[in-house]
Amino acid sequence: MGLSAGTRGDGEPVGIWKLKAVPDSQAKAETAQKMARNSSNCRFTGAGFGASDFGRFGSGGLVRFLEGSGTDFRRLWDTLLLMTMDWAKSSSLVRSRRAVVAGLVLALICGGSGFAVGQAPAAAPAVLMVEGAIATPLSLTAEDLDKMPRATATLTADGTTTTDEGVLLYDILVKAGWQFGHGMTGKGMASYVLATAKDGDQVLFSPAEVDPMFAGAKVIIADKADGAALPGREGPFRVVAPQDKMHARSIYSLVKIEVVKLRP
Repeated sequence: MGLSAGTRGDGEPVGIWKLKAVPDSQAKAETAQKMARNSSNCRFTGAGFGASDFGRFGSGGLVRFLEGSGTDFRRLWDTLLLMTMDWAKSSSLVRSRRAVVAGLVLALICGGSGFAVGQAPAAAPAVLMVEGAIATPLSLTAEDLDKMPRATATLTADGTTTTDEGVLLYDILVKAGWQFGHGMTGKGMASYVLATAKDGDQVLFSPAEVDPMFAGAKVIIADKADGAALPGREGPFRVVAPQDKMHARSIYSLVKIEVVKLRP
């Protein structure tokens, strides 16, 4: 049994599978006839599908191809099963050749060379870690910040003024279980908050600095500027400390907030 390309009436090759029976075996001839009937509508163009099938497969991968070509796929699958049954009766050389053909067909169906247009895995959302001497360590995404009380602050730097939006550092530390006010007096006063950027840059804040019962500074962990997501080099999170006369503590690309107690 073998495979050959067919033509339409106008002589244009369409690659309809034709199976040639081995003359010395009546059983193989019958198998070939069954395979020809099952594969009569399974068309291939060169190494790929026919024009319509190629469009469906190339634009959406296996799922879309199956949705639009279910009947052709079933016929092709039946053909492969018959090939496998006949393959078991053949010589080792013929089996090897037929195995290669079946493998190539399956590769085309399942997204083989040149046809797989799979969707890239969705990138995991950026996470801001909150850890250290707190009761509840946090892993916050932009979606988590959206669910918390929002605050804004205007920051002017290098001649440019932006309105940043995010969540107060105070509220994030409260969510993490840090005790402000009277709960911070004594040993808690000898503590600091260490903010770390993606590039390793670090800045310090005092818990009392952001506590409304003490200095009450409005330090924001921002994820938006002027109503839009932060630009690539600044995001996805940044520190905004508008009360600073110099803005060296308003670092970009924040990845971690850590509370450190000097007197445990």
